[in-house]
Amino acid sequence: MNDVSDISELSKQLGYPASESEIKERLITILHSNNDIVYVAYLPDGKTIAWIHLFKSYRVESGLFAEIGGFIVSKSFRSQGIGKKLLEVAEKWTIKMKLPHLRVRSKIERENAKKFYSNMGFSVLKKQRVFDKKMNIEA
Repeated sequence: MNDVSDISELSKQLGYPASESEIKERLITILHSNNDIVYVAYLPDGKTIAWIHLFKSYRVESGLFAEIGGFIVSKSFRSQGIGKKLLEVAEKWTIKMKLPHLRVRSKIERENAKKFYSNMGFSVLKKQRVFDKKMNIEA
C-alpha cells in the first residue's frame, strides 16, 4: 500500500478529505472484500494519478448492480484518456462479476462529470438528494 498518500491527496481533490491513516484503514477493508475492488492508474515512477472504487450492490427494490463508489483523475492529468481507460476496466469487472448494470452517482454541479458519463454511454436514471445523519457511537 505504497499509494496511500497519493490516494489521500486525490480524495481531497474529489472533495472528500481524509488522512492517510483513514484511507489506509478503508483500503484494507475494501481490499479484503469480495464485493469491492479498487483500480489505480500510476506513472512509471509509481505515483498514483487516478483511482476508481467499485462495489457490488444488491437492493430489494432494484436488484443487483455494480456501483462506482469513488472515481478521480488528478487535475494535472485530466482529458488524457485515463478516466476512460479506468472506466473501461470497471466495465470489464462489472461483466466479469455478472452484474447487469454499472451505476454512478454524481453531484449535479459536476458538469464535466455529466458530459464524461454521457459520452461513455451512461444515461440519467434519476435525480436525488442524499441525506446523512451522524450517529453517536460509543467507543
